[in-house]
Amino acid sequence: MVAGAWAAYVGVVDPWVGALFTLWPGSLTLHLALASDLLALATVHMYCFYGYACRLYQGWARALAALWRLFRGRKWNPLRRRVDSHRYDVDQMFVGTLLFGVLFFLFPTVAVYYAVFLSLRLVVLCVQGVLSRAVLVWDSLPFYTLAARTFTGRPVVGDLLFHALSSGPEFALYMQVIGGGVNLLPEPLGFPSWKDLLADLVVGRIVYPL
Repeated sequence: MVAGAWAAYVGVVDPWVGALFTLWPGSLTLHLALASDLLALATVHMYCFYGYACRLYQGWARALAALWRLFRGRKWNPLRRRVDSHRYDVDQMFVGTLLFGVLFFLFPTVAVYYAVFLSLRLVVLCVQGVLSRAVLVWDSLPFYTLAARTFTGRPVVGDLLFHALSSGPEFALYMQVIGGGVNLLPEPLGFPSWKDLLADLVVGRIVYPL
């Protein structure tokens, strides 16, 4: 079934990928963006397995947390959104003990599968992040300003400042040319905090490209 789905996916994507290679005369940023998109297309099966592993890991962890609250005589109250005390009978405690034992001893296996697919996903995201940052840096480089300063030796006009000069009935404007500076560093991008990212990895939330 998986092989058939992958073959169908390749059959749909292959003509479009071949058409993308006809864009080879494009700029460097176009090739970097195409490389990032082709990497996403080639690893879509890894993303699917990673999504399945995330859902399984997250559901498993929630089930263990709920059963752990059962042992402590607690229950999650969705109306008040808090944990309240609750009295369970013997049958509920017995079934909860059996389920907790099964889920607890199988949890390392689920965690290992989740860690494997998570590591593969992080590698893909790191490569895509490097490519996207390379596109950003290349687009932010002031090539015209550097060429003008190199070959002419004069600064490029950055801003024009006008001053109103009035002498009697006549009115004149004084134009002041302000040279533009050269900034080789791109504007900083907003990154999520490492605390939030680590919390997403531990809880089992899907990590998207930064």
